[in-house]
Amino acid sequence: MRASVLVPLLLPFAALSCTGMPGLDSPRVTLSPRLYLDRLGGGAAMQSLQGTTPVDNPTQSVGAFGQESDDEDWGLVIRAGDGFSGVEGEYRKIELEDADRGTLVADFGRLIAGDDVDARFEMDAWRIADFGEIAGRHREPDAEDDVELRLAAGAALTWRDGSFAATQSGGGLQQSFHLEDRGAAWLGLRGRVAWREASLDVDWLVNPDLSFGGNFDGWAQDVEVMGRYRVPDQDVTVLAGYRWSELDASGTTDGLRFDSEFSVTAIVLGIEFEF
Repeated sequence: MRASVLVPLLLPFAALSCTGMPGLDSPRVTLSPRLYLDRLGGGAAMQSLQGTTPVDNPTQSVGAFGQESDDEDWGLVIRAGDGFSGVEGEYRKIELEDADRGTLVADFGRLIAGDDVDARFEMDAWRIADFGEIAGRHREPDAEDDVELRLAAGAALTWRDGSFAATQSGGGLQQSFHLEDRGAAWLGLRGRVAWREASLDVDWLVNPDLSFGGNFDGWAQDVEVMGRYRVPDQDVTVLAGYRWSELDASGTTDGLRFDSEFSVTAIVLGIEFEF
């Protein structure tokens, strides 16, 4: 489904951010480099040829491709707001190449069942988002032990470009396919519970199959749970959390259809600097 039908829903968020959205009255800027311990989940299928006829093949788990190990990746988040509401931009790099050797249990494009393979998944992802507080219980200025509760609604746009490739061990035949979106629209919620210098944030974004093009398809979710600790008397916050992203896609390569049901889970560690 094309994202143009969602544009009317995005306009109120843009209007709020320009006129009075909490967090942008007197914004501060934060820069947050992050380390991701990523792991690929799910599976993929790809047609193969019998003579000149494409034949469907079953989905194989990422374990059949040897993708059962964690890999270290990185990202960067820039925010302007009050630390909860506001606008933000994110870049995330995913390179899952430290795989073990896998053995295919079904044909996969030019590769056949029983082939030992090495696989690689990589993706560049950009996101811009705008969150505005819609409800909250804030701390009293002189009540240090008050618990703070906040809820925000938001919208985001993403651009993603990636690929998955399986190669016969020893450098033989390779079969790959490309994953991309040319802009996908998301709606989401953000919640926070805070006490003293510590807080817990939960971000939930959903894309109801709305994009400006590409081959990601179906409903997709991106969930992040992040613990935060602001160092007293410093403009520094330490971060630790978990993220789960759905990456379902389908398309054709060299006349062969592929379907992927990938997800990426990650342990996230980071630090946030305030300016």
